Amino acid sequence: RLPNLFAGVDLLTLSACNTATGDLAGDGTEVESFAVLAQRKGARAVFASLWPVADQSTSALMRRFYALRHESPSKLEALRKAQLELISARVTPPAGSVRAKPLRLPGTDPTTPAPSEPPDPALGGWRHPYYWAPFILVGNVL
Repeated sequence: RLPNLFAGVDLLTLSACNTATGDLAGDGTEVESFAVLAQRKGARAVFASLWPVADQSTSALMRRFYALRHESPSKLEALRKAQLELISARVTPPAGSVRAKPLRLPGTDPTTPAPSEPPDPALGGWRHPYYWAPFILVGNVL
């Protein structure tokens, strides 16, 4: 009900699972997420995720994003560089990393097997898109 709840917020980061997705009805409401709501309530930009995320790779990506944000001309460029660091293995999982949980879409039956298993970071680091691609920027990316 507060019209400008996030007024003055340049970048709101929502690093939890599925913060950039809403209803998965397939009718366009998928983009009606908390990220979009936060932008409508005054946040200039929102950094959010499109699917369940792995804790360790998300933490590494966020640390690199914020470090690069001070050097980069835009939020989008900082995100691109941080993602490239995970892809190129310049940022790697610590020894003994825990395998991420299976990708499960919201609203699916939890008793049925998940449709896909995320790749084991011990086999290829965080190069797989599961680890670096769920994040998007909504709004002012500069």
